[in-house]
Amino acid sequence: MFREWLLGHKKLVLAVSIPAAVLLTVATFVAPILTAVVGALGAWTLVIAAVVWEQWDRVEKNGGRVLGALSYLTGHGKRVAISAEMQGLINGARNDLHDEVPGVMPLPARVRFVRDDADLAALGDGEVVISLKNPRQHAENTARATMAYVAAAAVRPARPYVGRTVMTGIDFSLTKKFLRRADAHALDFFLTEIWAPTIEGQPDLQDICDQIERIDNRGVLTRILLAEFLELGRRLWGRNPSPAVQSEAREFVGYLAKTVDKQPGEHGTLEFIREHLQVGAVLVGERERAEQEGARPYVAAGLWAMRAGCTSVYLLGRGARCALVREVAAQLEKDGRVRAVDVAEYVVQMTEKPIAAICAHLTVEQRPRPSHGRRSERRRPAQAKGANANPAA
Repeated sequence: MFREWLLGHKKLVLAVSIPAAVLLTVATFVAPILTAVVGALGAWTLVIAAVVWEQWDRVEKNGGRVLGALSYLTGHGKRVAISAEMQGLINGARNDLHDEVPGVMPLPARVRFVRDDADLAALGDGEVVISLKNPRQHAENTARATMAYVAAAAVRPARPYVGRTVMTGIDFSLTKKFLRRADAHALDFFLTEIWAPTIEGQPDLQDICDQIERIDNRGVLTRILLAEFLELGRRLWGRNPSPAVQSEAREFVGYLAKTVDKQPGEHGTLEFIREHLQVGAVLVGERERAEQEGARPYVAAGLWAMRAGCTSVYLLGRGARCALVREVAAQLEKDGRVRAVDVAEYVVQMTEKPIAAICAHLTVEQRPRPSHGRRSERRRPAQAKGANANPAA
């Protein structure tokens, strides 16, 4: 591929481009009109190359389809075409996911066809290499290649600590996300031939898949669950993946599913405080409360979560409350414990109607508590309880 060739021949590119620039400079004084024409052509070539570089996954996908149409009579040509198309589909979905959570899938995919029986993903040189056998089974190949890539690439540092069952549920959900934008036939094959047989007779896996699906439907699979698991893996990398941390990860999935399921006006404590995960959620939801009291109760809820020991606090809202979430985040950012605030806006599908949603992530630095003097017991502010209501449209 051109990108791989360019990255591997940087010195050659410089060795050619520098003399060319010198020649153009000299030619400017000798033949200015010809130099202007050559310079214009070169500039437009660079513009086109930059656009191709930026949209490389689409170039691979559409180029693969064109090659497939032109070379359907030759086996080798068809394999090359299908490989390019699959790479474009997988890497395009991977880039979208990377925009939501940087680092969640750092390695791109490369698809190749081999003679031995395989749907095997292995780490290549800075990429995930997916090997498949029969180029005629397009839907099956796309489904298996996508699943193999996701299982090899998604949140790699976290996989030992999250546990096999939870990671299987996450892999299934991500594969479905990829295939929905890639190929309806491949999605159908995945659901009927891979997903359904795997979860049959495994009630815990079925429950995890259902919870992750609900989390994904509210737009926080990547923005909260995978972000927290990725950070967990980075912190624990190299340590023994104990059953305790895997159990904690399983609990966190259940906690997040219950959080996104909360109804307007429903109260409750929305902190998840364990040894390795300390996460708080503030749901900016009740319309009347938001109109009457503004940001105050939600700021109080965020401060409570910080005092409770949360290292991550998420502010969630939908519809008309998106602006209020930004206001709450701006006020909380003034607290000295807040190290960073990341705000993401997206769209969720609610009752067949797309609704704007927002997630603000506050990274909190927990400072050691002073050891001198007695401290009175802190109570949760009454207004903070009321702030934990499900975001309403």
